[in-house]
Amino acid sequence: MNKDQPVVAQGVKPSRPRQTQAVVEMAQPDARVRQPASANQGTGPFKNAAKREAIIDAAVPLFMRQGVQRTSLEQIARAAGVAKQTIYSHFDNKDALFAAGFPRVFARHGFDLEQITAGQDAAEILRRLLRGYLAVVLDPQVIAINRVVMAEAEQYPDVAKRCWQSGPARSRKLFIAVVAHLSDQGLLQIDDVEQAGAELRVLAATEFREQLLFKVIDAVPEVELTAHLEHLIVGFLDKYRPQTHTSVLSPDDAPPETRRSSERRVLDRD
Repeated sequence: MNKDQPVVAQGVKPSRPRQTQAVVEMAQPDARVRQPASANQGTGPFKNAAKREAIIDAAVPLFMRQGVQRTSLEQIARAAGVAKQTIYSHFDNKDALFAAGFPRVFARHGFDLEQITAGQDAAEILRRLLRGYLAVVLDPQVIAINRVVMAEAEQYPDVAKRCWQSGPARSRKLFIAVVAHLSDQGLLQIDDVEQAGAELRVLAATEFREQLLFKVIDAVPEVELTAHLEHLIVGFLDKYRPQTHTSVLSPDDAPPETRRSSERRVLDRD
């Protein structure tokens, strides 16, 4: 046996490491937002991590209060205590500066692949994933930023696209990567990790997020959040629980009647 191949328990459907590795690699570049970005952002020669953070700290509240259109770089420079040219040394334009707020929220909540997959079992890994994701998307600052993006998306499509890539697109990749990890480890049996991960993400926060966006509620009660999270985990585990077999034969080696019986069990489960 190749020592690099994951060990899968007997009777569990083998995973597809090549597909999963590709999915994980999709998420890896996004993890770089957790690192200081001063080395690869901006067009000017003077890049200072502390000043970059100060600029973002000053800009985000202005954007949320006034919107992108009515917030000028002069206002941001005054609030950050820097020259306007200093902003240009870190960000190409106002759109890039606005989009920079999203990765910081992910980093603040520790929402990354390594921390999530450190869980001891499938339930714990899913709990870490969902808790981290809900903490981000239900964050009051993220809700406020989303309102601004939605209001100004037509006039500032580049801003909307940048925010989509930094937020929703990144979280989608991360969900798929985590689900792929569960499949590779034999903890779950998932034929289409991309579909399963994307569906789990949609189910996780849609209702709560919509209520917050439209100001139906000011906050999600913890008891409701926990109940929703646990219900989602139980349903996901039940749907993708590995099938066990008493035979040492693989499904392809089993007699036709055994394969048909197994297929019926899968259909009944689904």
